[in-house]
Amino acid sequence: MAIVDRCGEQLNEQNDPYYKCLKDEFSFAKIEYKNKEGKSLSKGGRVLTTNGQASFESVMDIVFVSISLDS
Repeated sequence: MAIVDRCGEQLNEQNDPYYKCLKDEFSFAKIEYKNKEGKSLSKGGRVLTTNGQASFESVMDIVFVSISLDS
């Protein structure tokens, strides 16, 4: 199974309780993370949030994370 998520920081096995919990809950054998830094553009559309904090900036740093869960 593959999931792509947007985060405020890079994810790995040391700082990711959520996807590690899914791995255990659904009995996947391994989890792999790939992080790619980028920018998120708002331009007055939907308010961007990071760690529960609203950001009204038009451009903010973001990390795209690809999570692969394998049997």
